[in-house]
Amino acid sequence: MPIIALNLKPVYVDIKNQSFSMNPIDLEKKLSKKAKVLILQHTFGITPSHRETIISVIKKHKLVLIEDIAHGIKNSNLNPPADGQKSKLKNHYFLLSFGRSKSFSSVFGGAIAGSNKKIMDKLEKIILKYTSYSTIFKLLLYKPIVYLIKLTYNIYLGRIIHFLARKLKLLTLEISQKEKQGEFDEFF
Repeated sequence: MPIIALNLKPVYVDIKNQSFSMNPIDLEKKLSKKAKVLILQHTFGITPSHRETIISVIKKHKLVLIEDIAHGIKNSNLNPPADGQKSKLKNHYFLLSFGRSKSFSSVFGGAIAGSNKKIMDKLEKIILKYTSYSTIFKLLLYKPIVYLIKLTYNIYLGRIIHFLARKLKLLTLEISQKEKQGEFDEFF
C-alpha cells in the first residue's frame, strides 16, 4: 500500500514452491532499468534459500535491499553491520513489523535497521514526527484492556468493557476501513 500511495509500481517476483523463496531467475527477468529497491521477504521466518544469489543480483544492479524479517529470524548472519563496519551493500535495511500476528508482537509498530546512517537519521525524524502521545497511550492500553475483556467475557462484564472501549476508541484497529477498501491509510 505505501508503495502504491507513493505512485511507484511494485513488480512481483515468483517464488519457488519448495522453499517459499524468491526465484532468482524470475527476478533477473523482471528487473528493469527503473528498478530501485528490492524487498526480500523471509516468508514464515525462513531465510530465503537463494539469498546470496539475490544479493549478488542486487549488487550488480545497484539496488536498495530491504529484508522483511517480520515473520521471525532463523539465521544469525542477518544482523546488520555494527557501527564502523562496512556493509556488503551500501543501502541494506532490515524491516520488522510488530503487529498482532507477528512473532514479536507489541500490537502495533515496527523497527528498521540499516547500513546508511544518513537515511536512518532521516527516517528517525520522520517516524518520530508522526507518533502522537495519544496513539502511544492507546497502544499501551491495548494489552491490559484485551486481557480484562477476555478474563471477564463469559460473565458479560467483558462484553460491556469491549463495547465501551470501542465506543471510546481505546482499541487500535489492526486494519482500517480505508485499508479494507484497498486504499492507503497514513495512520498505519
